[in-house]
Amino acid sequence: MKATIDLYTTTLAYAFSHSFGIMRDTTQGNGLVCGTLPSVSFRLAAINDTNIVEPVGTIRPRYKTYDNDVCSCHDSATCKEEAYVYTPDNTKVRVHRVSGLVIGCYGFEAMMQSSLLCYFYQTCIDDLRAAIHFSDNFTTSALDPSKLLYFDGNSTVEMMVEKLMIEQSTNNISYTNYYHQCYPVYC
Repeated sequence: MKATIDLYTTTLAYAFSHSFGIMRDTTQGNGLVCGTLPSVSFRLAAINDTNIVEPVGTIRPRYKTYDNDVCSCHDSATCKEEAYVYTPDNTKVRVHRVSGLVIGCYGFEAMMQSSLLCYFYQTCIDDLRAAIHFSDNFTTSALDPSKLLYFDGNSTVEMMVEKLMIEQSTNNISYTNYYHQCYPVYC
């Protein structure tokens, strides 16, 4: 019975992870448009004196790059760099690095490659709240790393999803309870 439960859990985790993989590959393969990755060409046209539409030019997509221009979103959906909170004006001055969080070509990809590291340190949470001018008055406490069994602060969201976000499962197999529940006529 334990082997059957273990096989079911493994199969479920694989199917779940495989579904995410298909979504990721389809998004990258189709070059779907999102806020950070323009992947469509636009053609400008103007009407001349003879009312004939002629092409004026073509605007080609400019793919975002990360990792000091080494990784292009055109070639890989997994390009990333560390996430920062910037000043609210357009000067793009970094105010606070958010440990464990990354930005990338697609929000989904960035989330999967990020970890929850910042949320295990009270100073990181406090600095983040100050950097984004979070003024609501409620307590935000750091996560307790001693409660973790399988994952750690550096575990990526993808690693957690691959394990169905389950740190530990307990199988309670009781043939006696099964027998009493089903009340079989004979055994």
